[in-house]
This record gives sequence, structure tokens and C-alpha cells, in this order.
Amino acid sequence: MDSPRVYTDSTAKALRLALQHHFLLPSKNLPLKSLTNLLNTCFWASLKTEEAQQARIAVVLTTPGEYMDRYIALHPRSCSIELLAKLSPVVRNRDVYLLIKFHKRLGPQIWGICERPLLSITVQSLSPGHLVVNARGELVADLPPGKPPRIAPNMPNWVFQIAAFLSGFSEIADQGRFRFATHLRYIAKAMLHGRGGSLLIVPKSMLVAPVSHNARERPLDIQYSVNSDQLNFVHRYLEWEKQSLKDQRALDRKLGYETTMVFLSPDSTEERAFNRAATLIGMLTAVDGSTVISTDFTLIGFGSKIVPTDYPPEFIQICDPWEDESPTEIPFSDLGGMRHRSAAQFVNENRDTLALVVSQDGRVTLFRKQRALRLEKLL
Repeated sequence: MDSPRVYTDSTAKALRLALQHHFLLPSKNLPLKSLTNLLNTCFWASLKTEEAQQARIAVVLTTPGEYMDRYIALHPRSCSIELLAKLSPVVRNRDVYLLIKFHKRLGPQIWGICERPLLSITVQSLSPGHLVVNARGELVADLPPGKPPRIAPNMPNWVFQIAAFLSGFSEIADQGRFRFATHLRYIAKAMLHGRGGSLLIVPKSMLVAPVSHNARERPLDIQYSVNSDQLNFVHRYLEWEKQSLKDQRALDRKLGYETTMVFLSPDSTEERAFNRAATLIGMLTAVDGSTVISTDFTLIGFGSKIVPTDYPPEFIQICDPWEDESPTEIPFSDLGGMRHRSAAQFVNENRDTLALVVSQDGRVTLFRKQRALRLEKLL
């Protein structure tokens, strides 16, 4: 590789140890030189553009004997910066990845294209030069440009971080915060459609209040009101949860275990039904304006214009999703584009509301009062 190395063998060694924690793989399955080579290749490829769009990098590391389904096999080719950039339009959809294997002599090779890997190691770019590594769907490494890498076998996951962020939110009971976070994760994933979007989550009490004919007195001006929401979003989740519990109890009886924790069944009929509803809600955010739902995830409307009723706050506290990270106070004007500023001002003026904003470049931010939590690294 002609380009200078950004990641050293020491970074790759720390990453290998974190991955071995999840997979109990022998070192030979993750050769240090090949792992370092792959990280640097992904970094430089993520800085390129293809078809006038920023290259997106999304690869899956496969190991000998690993079971893979739903894939297209290609004739293996050396994983180069140019090839990753050329193939980046294929993985623009967030559920599509390139399959990588480590050849003993030739190093990383691209050998296929797969759909939604569930139990594998993935390397993705969040933005130019910013890589994240996941194992079994959990974040194990955050490699931001110009900052020290953060690598650990057990990073905080989306559900726990959102649940902590929502602590004390009066519209959601404490026991419901984890379920609420799961809902948001699926919708946020669907909002990564490349156009950017904004989702406002408001209490029902706000929706039944008398509506003034004066736009200046209304916090929201909904262009496309929903007459009747038949998606049954929460019901689909409950069906998924119920079937997952039934499946796990049957397996536990077979193995002689006692059920202590229920894991939602991935890629089940119930999950796909839930995902379709989340996808539809997420795609509505591609329309100019905000999509509005109630705190019980009933769709109210979309294309909504936020009508400020007061001056914006001077500062916003913003934080990356790490347990040991202290929030940084930034001027409101430095928050980002109009979509971010409008959402931040809305939740500041309406304290029982939340806003989830996804920018065109893939940044995902959850707003509550004068606080913001960045979440793209966990998604």
C-alpha cells in the first residue's frame, strides 16, 4: 500500500484482543499485518468520492469455516483503496456489506457481497476518515480522525445509552425506557436514507390542546396530517417480543436452562414486520420538514414546520455516547445546520418532547431539553 499508515500494528493488536473477547478466535484467524493493512485501506478509501458522492466503506471480516448466508460470491480480488471506493455505491444501503477474507500470502481480499451480517466482525466508515468496528452487532472500536482510538471489548450499546439519557423523562416509565430505545434505534436506522431527516416525539397532551389559527402561536405547522395510523408499531414490537420469549423458553427447556433474560429473535418474521413499520416512519423524514409521532409511537404527521415561539438557548450540552464522557457546552450557533438548530430549539421550548435528527452525512443526534447525545457510533 503506497499511502502512509494511519493505524499502526499496536492499534490492530488492541483491536484483535477486543475481537477475540467476542469470538474466542485464535490469533492466526486475525493476522496482525492483514488487520493493520485493512484498517489503513478502509481509512484512505473513505476519503475518496465515487459518482460525486463520498465513498461509504462497509466490510465484513470472515474467518475459515464461518457460516454465512444470503451472499453473492465473487472471484477474489485484492482489497485496495481504489477497489473499495469503486464498490462503495453497492454498500450505500446500510444493510449491504463487502465480504473480506485474509489470504495467508496475499493479505485482505474481497470475495463477495452480503446482506445484513448478524454475527460477524464489521468495519464501517461513519464519515471521511472515521471508522468504527463492530462485533456481533456491538461496538468494539471507535477510530475518529485526529483523535486517539477508543477500543474496548464491551462498549456501551445503543439501548443502555438511550435509556440512561431518558432517565427522569416523565412521559416514559422507567421500565419502558429500554423498549423505547429499541424503537428509536430501528427508526434511526431507516432515517439514514442520505437526505437527512428530523423526528419529533411529543406527548399526547400537546396534541389535544386547542390549536390557534395564528401560526405564530403554534409550535408545529404540520403539512401532511395523518388521519388514521394503522401501522400498529408498538403492537408489532410486542408480537416480536412475545414470540422471542416463546422461542427462548422452548430452547431453554430443551437445553435444561432457566430463562433469565430474553433476547429478541433476529431476522424473525416478527422482527421483519416491526422493521417494515420502522422503515416507513423513517422514510417519511426524507420529506422536507419534520415527522411527528407521539410518545406511544402513533404517527401524527410529516412535513411539519417548526415555529419558534422564543429565542434559542445560548448553549447546548453535547456528548458522545461513552459512559466516562463529560458533556461539552457549545454555542447554539455551532450546533450544525438548520435542521439541528430547529430541533434543539423545539425541545428546549417544549420540555416534554424529544427530537431525533439525522444529517445528510450520517450524524445521528438525540435532543432533550438543552442536551444532545451523538449516536451514530452506536448505530
